[in-house]
Amino acid sequence: MAKPHGTRALGERHVKLVLAGSALAKGDLVQSTEATGSNTVDNAATNVGVFGFTLEAISSAASGLADRISPGDQFWVKVSSGTVAATLMGKYGDIVDELSVTTTNSNNDCRFMGWDGVTTDFAIVEFGTPESATTTILA
Repeated sequence: MAKPHGTRALGERHVKLVLAGSALAKGDLVQSTEATGSNTVDNAATNVGVFGFTLEAISSAASGLADRISPGDQFWVKVSSGTVAATLMGKYGDIVDELSVTTTNSNNDCRFMGWDGVTTDFAIVEFGTPESATTTILA
């Protein structure tokens, strides 16, 4: 499938300097804390636009790097609730916390796009509402 120039499929990342609203670990899924400003991010929650993932551990109120996601980006993500199987592909799930998603769906946070055919607690997902695709923070 052809992808437009500037996508993750071509190896491009969108690394941004952010301010941590709380202590964040490397690889945390984060959302903007719009009310705070200053490019502040914090742990992601269900039914909210997703900023991206932290690229390093960031202490609370400190600056660090995060990778801002774009529409169509896909990620290998921990599934903390539910079992990953072929029948799950194409269905929707929700964000549980900064580390994982669930196969239970009420907010359509992500869509299950693939898996390795063996691992039952990780899947390839696409987040339906990356902040880069909407001007509205959903929460």
